[in-house]
Amino acid sequence: MSLLRHAVVGLDGSRTSESALTVTLHLVQPGLGRVTGCYVEDASLRRAARLGTTRAVPAGRGTAVPLSTRRVERSFEDTADYVRWRLNELAHTYSVDAELQSVEGHATSALLGAERTADLVAVGMQGTTNDHRYRLGHTPLALVREADRSLLISPRQVPGLNHVTVYFSEGPDGAAALQWATYASYALHVRRVRVLLPAADDAAYTAQRETLRELRPPGNVLWQPVRCTPLAAQRPGTALHRALDGLVVAPLSFVRDDVASVRAFLHELQQPLLLARQPDASPQQRPKIGMSAVM
Repeated sequence: MSLLRHAVVGLDGSRTSESALTVTLHLVQPGLGRVTGCYVEDASLRRAARLGTTRAVPAGRGTAVPLSTRRVERSFEDTADYVRWRLNELAHTYSVDAELQSVEGHATSALLGAERTADLVAVGMQGTTNDHRYRLGHTPLALVREADRSLLISPRQVPGLNHVTVYFSEGPDGAAALQWATYASYALHVRRVRVLLPAADDAAYTAQRETLRELRPPGNVLWQPVRCTPLAAQRPGTALHRALDGLVVAPLSFVRDDVASVRAFLHELQQPLLLARQPDASPQQRPKIGMSAVM
C-alpha cells in the first residue's frame, strides 16, 4: 500500500505554493493517492477590511489606499478561480485525482484541519496572493510546531528531484524519515538514498550506522551513509547546505527540538524539505518495496 494516499496542499496563487503542489504530485502515485488543494481566505484580513484598518499599495502606485471589503472579496474570488484552474491542470498532467477546498480562517489551523485523514501537508516557504497586493502567506514554522502528520515545505523554485537525502537522527520520527525516503526514492525513480549521519566522532558515526541498519525499511534502495557535522553546529552557506540537492527528508521531532538552528537552515535551503512524523498506522500499512542494502 502507498505511504502517501492523501495529501493536503496549501494554495494561494503564489509560485511557492504551486511549487509545493508540483513536488507533491511527483510523490503521489497515480491511482493510489489523491490531492486536496486548500485555499484559505484570511478571516483577519476580511475583518480588517470591514473595519477600514487595512491598506494596500495598488500596482503602479506608491501611495497606500484603504482596502475595501469589495476589493478583498473580489481578490478572494479571483484567486480561488485561478488556484482551481492550476490545480486541475497540474493534476491532469500527473494523472492524479484532485479537488479544491476554500475555507476561511488562519492558514495553520485551516491546513491542519482541512482533512484529518491526510498523510502529508504541503506548503510553500513563503506565499503571497496571486496579484501581490497584500500578503496572505503560509507559516511553515507554526506548522512545524503544530503539525500532527508529515509536512512538506517547498521553496519557490525547485532545481530538480533527481536525488533523495535523509538527515538522520535517532528519535521517535527517525524510522519514519527512512520510510518516507524509501517511498520517495520509489516515486521519483531514485535507487540511491544518501543518509547524512550527524556524528561528532568516529564512535558516534559507527553507532549511527548500526542504528541505520536496524531501522532501515525494506525497499529496493541502496543506502549511502555520509558523516556530517550536527545541524546545531552548522551555519548558513556551509558545506551541508551545498551538499543537499533533490528532496531532503528529516524527522519532524528533531526539527521541533532545534527550532533555532532550523530557522537558519530553512533560510538557506533551496530544496524541498519533507519533515517526517511517525504515522498512526499498523505495520501492515507501510510500503513493502523489495530489498535494501547499506553501502
